[in-house]
Amino acid sequence: MVWKIDTYPPEVLNNYMFPNGSKRGIQKISLGELASSKGRLVDDVITEVVKSYLDRYQSFNDLGEVKTALKQCGIAPEAVEARNFGKLHEMIARRHNIVHKADRNEVIGGQGNHGTQSLRKGTVEGYVASVKDIRDFVTDSL
Repeated sequence: MVWKIDTYPPEVLNNYMFPNGSKRGIQKISLGELASSKGRLVDDVITEVVKSYLDRYQSFNDLGEVKTALKQCGIAPEAVEARNFGKLHEMIARRHNIVHKADRNEVIGGQGNHGTQSLRKGTVEGYVASVKDIRDFVTDSL
């Protein structure tokens, strides 16, 4: 999303906070805090703030958040809403389960039921196809 920063309207830029070492940056900065960027171009400071925020905090919890990010990048909302990007929603849910539940299997016991969920080759191939689909969509939309 940093690559489209020059097209961000002010209301989108207002969502990003100036880093101050805490998880939650500061929305308003004083001249003293701004002085640390003295001599730099405003464009460079804005890009650094957005990039820093995205690198630390941006993740997508569902397909809706992905679609919102695509629209913020200037891709036509109707084009974004018309797509479901294959298994992307399933991949995001799996990532969520890995991060928050250590990929534990809810069904334990019995033949073939292990402590963690299996990940079949076909599932991974579906995820890869979905990522390629969204990549191609973004590339074609530029």
